[in-house]
Amino acid sequence: LISDGNLEEYDLEIATHTLMGRFGNTMMINGNTEYSLQVKQGDTARLYLTNTANTRVFDFGIEQHKLKLVADDASNYEKQEFVDSVILASSERRIVDVMFDKTGKYSIMHSTPEKSYKLGTISVIPSDKIKNYDFDNLVTNIEVVDEIDQFRKYFSVEPDLKLEFDVKTSLEHMKDSGNDDSIDLEEHEQMQSMNSDKSHSMEMNTHGNNLPLIEWEDEMPMMNAISNDENTRWILRDVLTGNEGFDIDYTANVGDIKKIRLFNNPESDHPMQHPIHLHGQRFLVLSEDGVQNENLAWKDTVLVPTGKTVDILVEFSNPGNWVMHCHILEHAEAGMITEVIVN
Repeated sequence: LISDGNLEEYDLEIATHTLMGRFGNTMMINGNTEYSLQVKQGDTARLYLTNTANTRVFDFGIEQHKLKLVADDASNYEKQEFVDSVILASSERRIVDVMFDKTGKYSIMHSTPEKSYKLGTISVIPSDKIKNYDFDNLVTNIEVVDEIDQFRKYFSVEPDLKLEFDVKTSLEHMKDSGNDDSIDLEEHEQMQSMNSDKSHSMEMNTHGNNLPLIEWEDEMPMMNAISNDENTRWILRDVLTGNEGFDIDYTANVGDIKKIRLFNNPESDHPMQHPIHLHGQRFLVLSEDGVQNENLAWKDTVLVPTGKTVDILVEFSNPGNWVMHCHILEHAEAGMITEVIVN
């Protein structure tokens, strides 16, 4: 929001930062850069987590504490499980329980492969409260399992819709043509590298490209800043018809159960993760690259990492005209959006 002591400029006519989205540079919890929470020794705290950041993916954890994963966007999980941290993309939610059995101060952390950020502090004060041993018990939510059982017969059906993510940008050509001197040479070379041998990154994805599954930081801030919805176009493409964006014309009826396959093309001009959000309906994330999800919950947003293929099963229960879009809103403004009509 603030750059060099001044308000960051926003264009009234076009969407900017469309290449990667606005990452921001200030981490906050509930609007506070020094968030603090006090609990008593022996307390179990239930934390309701929502990623309201525009682009940034968070990997949320509390030092020296395990998290009990309880619920996702729209329901409890089939079964609770212990995790060290939870990854949250824009608009995703999680509910976790944390048990504090030792006094002291513990940092709330966001940790990436390259860097760690302290988001706040939890202070555990002395108490005579007896440790809650129920915390160690992992509950199977029978009501969730029973409800999802009604949908398992659809898990193996063929996708009704296959969507591919892509982007077309003229940014990498602007430096070569001399049209924009504001593009940093290193960033320009980095982008060219991304579109050739993909050698700029560390992690091998399942399509054999050396690409990070998640872009944790704005690694090309100058190029990102000059990108807009005129020189950069993000695409949702129907693989079967080739139609894109609002031309996809996808229709369902109330009561339909449909599988949708989401493919994040690693060969696009700028491969990166996309949080896909569907308005008005709920879905199950069935699999990633064919690996079945063994602990289901109802969701409305799913993070599709670079190069990954994710299958979701949508229950169409809410009539109306709805949108499906990338929740990096600069991407949506630049075309990564379509309409879903439910009759």
